[in-house]
Amino acid sequence: MVVDELVGAALKRYRSAVVAICKACTRAVPILGPDVQNTLQAIDSIGSPDLPSIERMGSEVETQLEDWGDRAAQYHQTNTEAVKEILVAVARMAGTIGETDQRYADQLGDLSHRLLAAAQLANLVDIRECVTRNATALSETATALMKSSQDSVAGLRAEVVRYETLLRESERRSCLDSLTGLQNRRGIERELQSRIQERKRFCILILDLNGFKKVNDTHGHVAGDDLLKQFAGELNTQCEATDFAGRLGGDEFIVISNRDLEDTGAFLNRIRSWVFGDYKINKGQGFLTAHLTAAAGIAEWDGQESIPSLLSRADQAMYREKTSSDPNNGARQRYFVPA
Repeated sequence: MVVDELVGAALKRYRSAVVAICKACTRAVPILGPDVQNTLQAIDSIGSPDLPSIERMGSEVETQLEDWGDRAAQYHQTNTEAVKEILVAVARMAGTIGETDQRYADQLGDLSHRLLAAAQLANLVDIRECVTRNATALSETATALMKSSQDSVAGLRAEVVRYETLLRESERRSCLDSLTGLQNRRGIERELQSRIQERKRFCILILDLNGFKKVNDTHGHVAGDDLLKQFAGELNTQCEATDFAGRLGGDEFIVISNRDLEDTGAFLNRIRSWVFGDYKINKGQGFLTAHLTAAAGIAEWDGQESIPSLLSRADQAMYREKTSSDPNNGARQRYFVPA
């Protein structure tokens, strides 16, 4: 009894610690906050404090936090580079206008130097602070320019269009998984939200690679990364123009499709035939052949449910197949979970 109480208390404290970490992650990068909700769900799904459930929870928490860290670093780097590009472009534009309009040469020259100095800073926080300190001067200069010359205004408008294009491209890059080139978790959730807003039925197919951890542990991350990239490429070739393929994280992938349940099942069978199989992968010092399969789960949006609920249904179906004695069995009752 004492041992059970100690285990229960330890599990309770572990849950509290991970919840605190997830909340801290959300405060650090609010836009990626939804990503860590899966971790909380994994914790809440643990009932009795038995060893297998604790080990599974620990593995899921570790994977979620590692993937979140990678996405947060990529998100900050992408935004910082985009802002630097914009600052340099504005500085160059200001310098050019200053050369042709001597009335504002001094102000524009000073503005150009400030912007170029801001672009040399290391991170987005420092850049934001530098621009904020000079906000009044920037506003006054912009006002003077608009009053001074219609040609200058036209030029600035053209630059604004270019800056908006840069920002859109930055947003697009922030939704891509840097390893596989597929959409990342953020891009996947945006696509799901878009399809839900359209109020049209669609299906999701989740694939969780079998034995991937053993490849990483035995042959290293170079081999594991190469296998993920090759699998993503093969999966993408089987998708049609209306399909949407992405990497949920780790060795878990998703396809969002306008197909109904039956057609999605047929699509899964095609994946089993053409995407599963032997892969020749580079382990850094030579090549090896790995046979790859995946557990699959399919769910159709019921017209009402939320994104987390839809993903959870497909994930439950996938996990049921993952833990079955015959993981390659594509029987309908195995990889479908009713709404």
